[in-house]
Amino acid sequence: MIKGTLHIGWSRVEITPPKKTLLQGQFHARISKGIISPLTATALTMEARAPDGAAEQAVFLSCDMPAESFKADLVEKLQGRCPGLDLKKLTINCTHTHTAPPVKSGFYEEPKNDPDFMTPDAYRSWLTDRLAGAVTAAWKDRKPGSISRGFGYAVVGRCRRSTYADGSARMYGQTHQADFRGIEACDDHAVNFLFTHDPAGALSGMIINLACPSQCDEQAYEFSSDFWHDVRKLIARRFGQGVQLLPQCAPAGDASPHLMLDQKEEKDLRAQARIEADLRRR
Repeated sequence: MIKGTLHIGWSRVEITPPKKTLLQGQFHARISKGIISPLTATALTMEARAPDGAAEQAVFLSCDMPAESFKADLVEKLQGRCPGLDLKKLTINCTHTHTAPPVKSGFYEEPKNDPDFMTPDAYRSWLTDRLAGAVTAAWKDRKPGSISRGFGYAVVGRCRRSTYADGSARMYGQTHQADFRGIEACDDHAVNFLFTHDPAGALSGMIINLACPSQCDEQAYEFSSDFWHDVRKLIARRFGQGVQLLPQCAPAGDASPHLMLDQKEEKDLRAQARIEADLRRR
């Protein structure tokens, strides 16, 4: 364990494609038709420095992407750009949205001879240029700071597999039929936080680790960072535009933000909340 000063750097960059692309997450091909909310990548670098010169590092990169299959390209582009950084300390998280581009060809049929279409390979090259810039900026931005942790609960992800009397289970299976027996697995509502602070103790950013993919809308034809976009807006509104967010999708198994049970009750609850909010505004 290193005992000394902690240096922290943050950087954020938009990774919404400049052209239309495929969208990853379904078995059929979807071509993007617009933007609901921007796709974002956030980098956090931390380096502990001891008086004797010893140091330890951690670099986290979070992307509003379906999955990570670009790290080798990114590491290659980072070579020589961050003096002193051990690139083996780089950890990449993806929020697992289904409304962001793939970065490899072969799974979906691609349009031919369309100048407005960006192929997965072209997007991967463009993306990793942006990500390399974000990691480099976060590494160069390191300043003395501190960290703290937090823990809480939020009902976001729920198991999406229904079980039936014959012993079978189906993803998003019907729950109102006579042979429905219950949801297959338990839910993980734990939320872990890591907060970063500047030398004066002011909040500078946070990691939020949540066991749920960002898939409120899994089949849209527009780019979207899904519920994390709303979380970013709420953090900026409450703590200031300069406070960073690095979202992490914890191991979530067959969890999703879709309600399998109590849908009417949830709808009624939201309707009542809207009525109460309207009354407060009057």
